Amino acid sequence: RESANITFLTPGGAMFGVKHYSDKLEKMRVEKGVNAEFNHKLVSIDVPNKMATFMNLKNNTPIQKSYDMLHVAPHMSAPKFLRNSPIVDSNGWVDVCKTTMQSTKYNNIFAL
Repeated sequence: RESANITFLTPGGAMFGVKHYSDKLEKMRVEKGVNAEFNHKLVSIDVPNKMATFMNLKNNTPIQKSYDMLHVAPHMSAPKFLRNSPIVDSNGWVDVCKTTMQSTKYNNIFAL
């Protein structure tokens, strides 16, 4: 592990979108010596040259990063038809009771 240089890049402004978990992940990141660059969105990957291009969302400038190993998770959001409906909460997800997965707004809706 000492010979690896690990950097976490995310388009978000923190380790995770939920503060409770983000705070814990941030603490672990620092303890493990993992670099982080927030507000960086992956825009392209040049596989033959092992080069990833990110857009710095704060100043709209592209940044290229070379890599030996690249792990990418796609951006996640609810589908547009849900985000634009009264079913969702202020974050754009279906608001549910955590123990039953039943909508807090509509008794006949359950969501995962």
